[in-house]
Amino acid sequence: MFITAVVTTAMLFAFLPARIAYAATYVVNSTADTTQCDGNTCTLRGALIQAGLSAGVDTVTFSIGAGGGITPPVIQPASQLPSIQDGVVIDGTTQSQGQVVIDGSLAGAGANGFVQIAASGSTFRGLVIQNFSGNGIVLGTGGGNLVAGNIIGLDYTGKISRPNGGDGIALSNSAKNTIGGPQLADRNLISANAGFGIHVLGSSDGTLIQNNYVGLDYSGGAGHGNAKDGIALESAYNVVKDNVVSANQAFGIEIFGGSNNSVYNNKVGTNAAGTAALANN
Repeated sequence: MFITAVVTTAMLFAFLPARIAYAATYVVNSTADTTQCDGNTCTLRGALIQAGLSAGVDTVTFSIGAGGGITPPVIQPASQLPSIQDGVVIDGTTQSQGQVVIDGSLAGAGANGFVQIAASGSTFRGLVIQNFSGNGIVLGTGGGNLVAGNIIGLDYTGKISRPNGGDGIALSNSAKNTIGGPQLADRNLISANAGFGIHVLGSSDGTLIQNNYVGLDYSGGAGHGNAKDGIALESAYNVVKDNVVSANQAFGIEIFGGSNNSVYNNKVGTNAAGTAALANN
């Protein structure tokens, strides 16, 4: 006896496992500004495009040039880089020099360094973000991101002003982010920008800002002030601690919106050692 089985497409799919989104890693090996990212050549722009097409929190690492030397590679986008709409880890410390320069001199009017829209779980680390006409990093809705170990507004040595035309880091309705962290390697240098050093506004609640130099050079001894406040809070339940915020051209730390913010154990208006004045205005 033969039994004929009729299996419909719906029945077949019912027995298949759920689709799993596997995160991908893209290795940037070129300073060019094309959209290419394949087995031979991968640019930063190409990697961001591919990461946007891939589900899950992808990783962008760097292996540009033959290695050696102390001068990090410089990537100069010719226009705004693609917006990040799905979480991505961009890790400049994977480059042999430990950092990668993203220079916005050619990116055009209003261009920001990195813009994240409605995405969560991204990491920005080991990046030198300089000379953009807009902001260095913009975090939109989504939240839960880490910005650590970057230089925003100075050159790769942390000594020479290379200002972005807007804020160093701008958070707009992006909650529960971490800017900096407890370790030396987590410290951001956010200095010399034409706007705020760090601007937290809207519903960007629950953000931790820790252990950054805002308005200073890498040594914490020389001033490279941001043109507005070092840190400006317009949201609630944020924690600002262990930072040095000095030499800025407006307030060091200003709270003019939100509630239940905690600000403690910061040096404001001095060098990092606390032995000399570097006043905010």
